[in-house]
This record gives sequence, structure tokens and C-alpha cells, in this order.
Amino acid sequence: MESKAATRVCITFDVDFTWHAGDGAFIDEMSEVFPPLWALLRRYPDCKTTWFIRLDDQMQALHGRADHALIRYAKEFADLRHAGHEIGWHPHSYLRAGQEWRQNTDNDQVVAELKRHAPAAHSHGLSTVRMGWGFHTNEAMAFLADAGFSVDSSAIPRPQYPWEETHKDWTTTPHDPYFPACADYRVPGTPAWPILEVPMSVTLIKADYDRADILRYVNLAYHPRALYPPLESCLREHTHLVTITHPYELHGGSRHGLIAFDIAAFEENLRAIRRMCEALARPARFVTLSEFAAGY
Repeated sequence: MESKAATRVCITFDVDFTWHAGDGAFIDEMSEVFPPLWALLRRYPDCKTTWFIRLDDQMQALHGRADHALIRYAKEFADLRHAGHEIGWHPHSYLRAGQEWRQNTDNDQVVAELKRHAPAAHSHGLSTVRMGWGFHTNEAMAFLADAGFSVDSSAIPRPQYPWEETHKDWTTTPHDPYFPACADYRVPGTPAWPILEVPMSVTLIKADYDRADILRYVNLAYHPRALYPPLESCLREHTHLVTITHPYELHGGSRHGLIAFDIAAFEENLRAIRRMCEALARPARFVTLSEFAAGY
């Protein structure tokens, strides 16, 4: 179990190569955003992070290989690993509809796609998984566990809101890590699959355009003015924190009521975590998801 002497903090990045906050256009986050982000991380050598990288059918259709990103940016990912960061698998299952791509929610097709690409994920040394959009099923979790993946961090323990266009279901999931019940991947139980589910941290956050607080995952790309009170509350209530950021959210300076699109805001939020944890007498210990899971 977790030590109460420190707050274990997992900073994670989903490299989707897609501008989800805008029109869904493709963006090469590794060429456009990675260099300044890597420079920032080198200034904080104790901050170990986890990077989830696309390897799936859409990447194969667009680039000729499912593991295109891992091949093209092999040096960058090697540099991250050498510095103590972790690289994980981020399968996004898409269906093509004419000129557009949409989320694939067909259970059999999603599991078949995982089976096709799991050997390549293993060949790149990936043992941690985050499913695209947070979409999961009992069968997908069973396959990942049987295939030897040790950690899944797809859970977003909050309601499915009516305005969301993507599909997932973690409405019954706890905040704390657990081994998923074989009968229901969303909750702990016996018998359980031998893969640790590490949910993303969620807290009530109000964007400029909201009428009320909304339960959202903790994203260090948010404006500090929106993130600070909820972040402090989250750290007070829990002895661990799992954040999620898409690199494109640190780039471009777009005007948005929640996302800062400014790497300086990310750094400010990162430093705030350290200050808040110190104030709670539980200093922040930044770890990868695999390091975090080793305590369970």
C-alpha cells in the first residue's frame, strides 16, 4: 500500500497526434511540442513521467506501420527512458467513415485490434496501457492481462456526460488503484485480473464557460486559475495523483476557457504540486506508473 510519508505523483502524457480540443486535425506533437517539453523536463530531473504512444490500425493506415511513431522518434523515446521516464501503449481504435474517422466501440473489433498489435507493443518494451478515449470492456481487459501487460490507466472515474461524443463507462470506478474484477473491469473484486488499474485523478473543475463545477481529470495544461483550488482539494483528500496532458495542449497559444495552450502554465502547475504537497507535509514523489504499481 502507499506510504503516507509522501504523495506519489504520476505525470502522464497521451501522444494522440490529434488536435482533440479543436477540429480533430492531425498534429505531429513529437516534432512540434516535444523539444520544448523535453527541455522543461530536464530542468526537473526528479520528475519521472509516463508517455502513452499510439500504435494501432489508424497509425498503420496513415503511415504504413502501426508503430510508426515509436520508429520515427526512437531517439526521443530512448532519451526519455535513459532519464528514467516510461513509455506506454496508447491504442486508439478508429473506424473510417468516408473522409472522417470515428471511435470504434465494437467490442470484438477492438479486442481483435489489440491482439494484432500487442506483439509489436511488447517488442518495443511497452508494459503499461491506456486505451484511447478511456474506452474499455471486460474482454479487452482480460486480453491485456492474459497478454502480460501489468498496468492499465484508462479509468476516468466520473459520469458519462450527455454532451460527450465519445463513449466510455467508468461511472462505478473508485479513485484508488485496484485489480479489476473478472466480472466487471470497472471495479475491484474476486476473482480479479492480474493487471493493476490506475485511474486518472478527477476533481471538480470549473472552466470559464461552465455554469457549475464539472468532474474532470486533472490536466496540468489547464489555466492555473481554474486548477489550483481543485488541485489542492484533490491532494488533501488523496495520497496519490495521476494527471493526464496531451502535448498539443501546451502549444499554440489558442484562446480557451480551460486549456492554457502554454507550456509556462504547465510548468507553473507542476511547481504548484510540489508546493501544495510540502504544505500538507507529504512531499511530492514523482514516479512512473510502473514504479507506482510496484507498491501494490
